Amino acid sequence: MAARFLAATAAACVVHLLHTMALTPAVEATTGVTRSTIINRRGADPTSVTSSMEITAFGELEGASPADGCTFDGGIISFSHPMSLKSTDKFFSTGHLQLSAIEMMIDEINTSPRCGVTVGGKKYGIHLTTFGDDSSKDKVAAIVQNGMMPLAESTEYVGSYWIGPYSSGLTGSMSPLANSTDDPTATKTVLVAGGAASTSVFAGNPTIFGTFPPSKLYLAQAIEALARAGAKSAASVFESASFTKGVCAAMPELADMYNLTLQAEIEVISSPTTAELDPVARNLSTVENDPDIVVACVYDQGCAEWVASLRNSGWSPRAQVFTVCIGMDKFTDAVGTDAMYMMGVSPWDPSLDMQDEVVGWSAMEFSELFFDTTQRTSTYHAASAAASVGALVQAIERANSFDAEAVSNVLASQEFST
Repeated sequence: MAARFLAATAAACVVHLLHTMALTPAVEATTGVTRSTIINRRGADPTSVTSSMEITAFGELEGASPADGCTFDGGIISFSHPMSLKSTDKFFSTGHLQLSAIEMMIDEINTSPRCGVTVGGKKYGIHLTTFGDDSSKDKVAAIVQNGMMPLAESTEYVGSYWIGPYSSGLTGSMSPLANSTDDPTATKTVLVAGGAASTSVFAGNPTIFGTFPPSKLYLAQAIEALARAGAKSAASVFESASFTKGVCAAMPELADMYNLTLQAEIEVISSPTTAELDPVARNLSTVENDPDIVVACVYDQGCAEWVASLRNSGWSPRAQVFTVCIGMDKFTDAVGTDAMYMMGVSPWDPSLDMQDEVVGWSAMEFSELFFDTTQRTSTYHAASAAASVGALVQAIERANSFDAEAVSNVLASQEFST
């Protein structure tokens, strides 16, 4: 599947929207998830006060017209997913960017003039259910089994689909439960992952799709550009996680391709701090090492820690490449002007000439609307999350069916403008 990245918008009105938050008190096999799990529900609500109003009543609302009302004559579709919702979660910063983009898409799709998803000539609204995953693989598995699977089996919805959380590791915890060719207990549910790049997430799971490029391709253009600029040597530092290890695993092949001497490949613990990174920076800064390029395959907090270690060692590589954090407000706020001249990998940019087929916004319009809605800079993480919703909606409409196999066949065989 090929997907072009995204543009979306915040909804201008809240007609037919439901947005609630709950905290489950305990573990319950059918209705709960795990103890103290945040559950955020958002989307089309056919029982809301606005849905029971006569259509002419909308004309009496300030700034509204009868066209602002949406009637979901077909019913409601369920989209559900885990996401890191607590500020203490490892993936909170990136997860919050992704959740904001997903909610923007859901709101825009559910409201006029689009008024939901069209299948068989009828309109269907979308319910989005977000489960707080604590950035924990075990929590994601529990959420899927006790929260998302019951939604998939609920008669309340005419169709049920899953969206991925942020990170390949967390998505990998749910992908076998969504669909696996060798697991008879798998639900055969369509999952579109907007935050996973590791190919292991998708292998053997024919109803699982992603909007990130494969992890091994992340560094290709950056390394090629630096080699053409005269770089002769490189080193990689990578966090112990599936995505970060997968990205830096491409370095030996890239070094060979562009005639670079790969001086070191250094693995550090998950969520490294300066305590672990200071010795690495000191070692690489020595005269006998001092590589032209340093690639840091780490998540956003690891970026700031690595920059601090560079300062502590008094060393500045000729080229510093990061996988995740360049462009993120949190990173810029943490390191200030030290972020200048550092390179990042991004499969999306607001300047790209593309338009989303579902909501009609360009990449630049999405970026501007995202900032207006969240007061944060849009990154490729946000665009990818919005693309996961856009591609899924397009696939359902093109299949003209809610059947998982039919939707999967469309996702596997067609391209989507997002």
